[in-house]
Amino acid sequence: MGDIDLNIKAQRRSLTTPRPRLGDLRSNCYVGNGHVFDNVEEFDTTATYRQPDQLFENVKRDRFAEVSASAGPAFTTATVTRGVGAL
Repeated sequence: MGDIDLNIKAQRRSLTTPRPRLGDLRSNCYVGNGHVFDNVEEFDTTATYRQPDQLFENVKRDRFAEVSASAGPAFTTATVTRGVGAL
């Protein structure tokens, strides 16, 4: 997969205190995956319940490159992840 282009507009808490934009933080992005139906294979042959998580490296302001394949076994093993929100 190539780079992912995220277009996120800055939001301000007030006129004097700007909220940092995602690209300003230079954060990487972790995505936990796994289908919501544990029996998905019974009705959709193209989907699986267990899916590998993904890691995206912030390479330039609002550009992310998927680096899951080189991030270790946690990102190449199919699992079911719930309740993740990490940047």
